[in-house]
Amino acid sequence: MCTGPVGTLLSDRVLSTIMSALETLSESTIRNIYIFVSDALRWKSLPESMADRGSTFKTVASGCATMKAVSSIVSGLYPPKHGVMTWRDRLVQETLFDVPELSTGFFNPAAGEHGGLNQVLNQPSENTLGDIDPPFFYLERDQGGHAPYADYTYQEMIDQLDHDPAELRSYYTEAIEKSIERFDRRLETLSERGLLDETLVLFLGDHGELLGEYGLVSHSSPPVPELVYVPTVFIHPELPTGRQPDTIGHVDIAPTVLSALGVEFDMRQFDGVDLFAERPGYRFNDSSHFQTVRGRRLTLYYAAGIWDGDGGHVFNQRGKVLSPLIGWQTAQGWNRAYWRANPGQIPTALSRYSLPHIEYGSPDVSKSEAVELVSQIRAAEDDARRIEIGGEVEQRLEDLGYRT
Repeated sequence: MCTGPVGTLLSDRVLSTIMSALETLSESTIRNIYIFVSDALRWKSLPESMADRGSTFKTVASGCATMKAVSSIVSGLYPPKHGVMTWRDRLVQETLFDVPELSTGFFNPAAGEHGGLNQVLNQPSENTLGDIDPPFFYLERDQGGHAPYADYTYQEMIDQLDHDPAELRSYYTEAIEKSIERFDRRLETLSERGLLDETLVLFLGDHGELLGEYGLVSHSSPPVPELVYVPTVFIHPELPTGRQPDTIGHVDIAPTVLSALGVEFDMRQFDGVDLFAERPGYRFNDSSHFQTVRGRRLTLYYAAGIWDGDGGHVFNQRGKVLSPLIGWQTAQGWNRAYWRANPGQIPTALSRYSLPHIEYGSPDVSKSEAVELVSQIRAAEDDARRIEIGGEVEQRLEDLGYRT
């Protein structure tokens, strides 16, 4: 039996239930793939009405920030191997955009022509879903539950929004509902073109969002369940619907959709597995903060973890003694505003950065096994291409709360 590149197997039940949900597609004619990324959508915030659209799997995000996670989705590689760690990195490995047999499209309406993800993927943003020629691969990054909320700019949100967790969750829920409405309009486009029967649609989150848990808001760090666990909904008329009992990873998406398309490929190029044929193992996630000094990128904080559907082990490998500095100087501006409104939560927040090992939930993998798996994955580190981002791109990223 195949173990997948991460190593330890899950139970036999995992393979059987994942395959039972997806195996019907093996007899269907899938010509197109459409992936709709709802930014900052966490697992527990997916409405049941959306989960019931298709086969819904709890998913381990490969990174806690968009540039890392989406690079893993389209490449099937973990961040250490694809090398995209910041908005100033460009993905150089082959991806789903490079399959010769497919037309490709990318749409990033939340950022327009000046989005950081456009630069990372080296893809222009254009809404061509209405006229792209089949067979195709099409990726859309939607605003999802990403701040700012309530029609504020990012700075207005920091200055004026009530930083009460209940209030934040209300705004977040509304943002997710609007994202699903936009997704529905995309399905209408596919339906009007008569393409739904031959298109495998994926609705998924790139990473989660913190809304006051652990005394933190926003995302990027530290790796906690609310950031690591996201949903993936496989949608096709022949698929069963509802939440499935098993857990997959972002890295499994590329090989699985290639298999659905009938494209031949070498599985050794992926960190993920083809879910039609193999069972997923434990999945990797990492989080980091960098500071550029005299042209050199210094790692202030790095944490990596191994996760299954029941929890995970997180190891803070860099930055433990610098956690107050990281928390105050490098964390998002929204975090600082939240702490000013909720100062009693600061010690809890900083502990997430400073503890050398944190176990969340009840993962089936042991601490020692997790250490070994992290070492294996990080041993395959590669570099992305460093790029310069223009002033408009940098400004747009700052409008969304990123510090470049």
